Amino acid sequence: MRRMCFDLESNYFQIPYRNGGPSIRDPAEHRAAICTSAEDHSLVFQCGVVYDESENTYNRFWKEKIEDMVALLSRADGLISHSGRRHDIPILECLTGVINLRKIPHWDLLDCVDWAPLDDMEKYIPGKGKEFNADYVARLSEIDREFPGDRYVKRNKAERLMAKAYHDVERTYAIWKFKMSSGKPPKPTQSDLG
Repeated sequence: MRRMCFDLESNYFQIPYRNGGPSIRDPAEHRAAICTSAEDHSLVFQCGVVYDESENTYNRFWKEKIEDMVALLSRADGLISHSGRRHDIPILECLTGVINLRKIPHWDLLDCVDWAPLDDMEKYIPGKGKEFNADYVARLSEIDREFPGDRYVKRNKAERLMAKAYHDVERTYAIWKFKMSSGKPPKPTQSDLG
């Protein structure tokens, strides 16, 4: 089975919504809000990362390569994400018009485990939070050295977004793998986004 863990960064959570926005638990509400934002061009895909388990590779995608990210994910037999059913898949589908991703079996941590933000890594895998955060802080420091914010404002911001997506994929995959090795591994869900 070819499984892929993924995350993307967008401006979705910066877009103001009428009536308070969609419920965190309702994928259909998110899809409607996302597609409306895509239609009025206020939604922007900034970058994404895909970890291909079968090849043990991380693939980075800048905003102009969104179709390449969708093409890679389309080859998966299973997807792994943290709230991807509610956010990432609808964003990719609404911005590209490709709607096959929601048909792939999906382990979404928001559905598979007691929900907590990825920043609460200790809840998922005791003893691992500091390790993952230290790697991320080191990566951000390296970006700041290579692209100082005072000289390379846009590049620094873009690299930091990519580092966040990479960090989220690393944590999501680690949590999923930990849960799969437990006595009761979670089952994938099929999307209910219709």
